[in-house]
Amino acid sequence: MLDAAIAGVVFVPLNPGLYTDEPSVSLFIALFIPTMILLFVYMVAFDGGQRGATPGKRILRLRVVDAETGGAIGWRRAARRRLVYLLGGAALYAGWLWLFTNPRRQTWHDKAARTLVVSTD
Repeated sequence: MLDAAIAGVVFVPLNPGLYTDEPSVSLFIALFIPTMILLFVYMVAFDGGQRGATPGKRILRLRVVDAETGGAIGWRRAARRRLVYLLGGAALYAGWLWLFTNPRRQTWHDKAARTLVVSTD
C-alpha cells in the first residue's frame, strides 16, 4: 500500500481527470496505457536493482532477494515477479494469500521468480 501511495504521487500528472471535467475514453486510454507501462518499469527497476527494494519496501526495511543465495534478483526476474504479482491479484488475490499456506511465506510471484522478501534489520 505504501508503494501504491508513492507511485500515485509520482504518476499523478498522468491522471486524465486533471485535464478535463469529463475525460473522454480516448484520453483515458492515451494516458492509462503509458502510465501502466511506466509503473511496471518503475517497480521492476527498484526490485531488480542492487538494493532489491521499492521505496515502500525501503521504508519498511524489506527487500526482495534470491531465495537460494540471498543476492539481487536482476531485472528479468523482477519483471517475471511483477507479471505474476498482477496475475495473483487478478485471481481474487489467491496469489497473494498463498503466503499464509507457504512455510517460507512466498506468494505466487515469489515462487515464480524464486525470491523471498526479507527484513534488512
